[in-house]
Amino acid sequence: MKKFYNLILLDESGSMDCIRRSALSAMNETIQTIKRVQKEHNEHEHSVTFVTFSGRGTEGVKFICLNVPVEAMRKLRITDYFPDGCTPLYDAIGSAVETLEKLVTEDDVVLVSVITDGQENSSSKFSGSQIRDLIGRKKGCGWTFTYMGANQDSAYVARNIGIVNALDFEASEEGVCNLMEKYTHSYASFCCRADSMISDQYFFKEGE
Repeated sequence: MKKFYNLILLDESGSMDCIRRSALSAMNETIQTIKRVQKEHNEHEHSVTFVTFSGRGTEGVKFICLNVPVEAMRKLRITDYFPDGCTPLYDAIGSAVETLEKLVTEDDVVLVSVITDGQENSSSKFSGSQIRDLIGRKKGCGWTFTYMGANQDSAYVARNIGIVNALDFEASEEGVCNLMEKYTHSYASFCCRADSMISDQYFFKEGE
């Protein structure tokens, strides 16, 4: 049985309020996609860690669920997500990765997905260089990282912390829907490649 660890980090800062319901809907759609992929691949075992981040420092990093088998995941509710405050992006990535790496073994597959409509502005524990080093080490262990951003040059921001898989999206209901369509398609392809060589560089199709 091949284990898949899905770590999803969702920005909960105040600017996300305009797409609050769309973002939650997208997360639920993602969970359904993971469930469907697991049913299609009986030899795979998927779990989900869902983290939101807002406010200042690590206190604003919230683990909504930690390593829950995907078949046991409940539907996320509007009460799970209250956009407010700043964007401790580095602390969210650092805290979540350090927590998850304690559970992962050498042969496991790990996909880290970051979704944000703003850039780092309130971390207190981790710096950009520390996150870049951390991501570099985990990529060396076979982890795959993706970055999806609105209101920014996502490729540039992601590259600064060592992530090559990046997509821009529009901070609107339609923009979130388009993003999730691309993500879920890429996710299914990613899982099909899991038993061969997975290239961190090509999670998203070239040109997206």
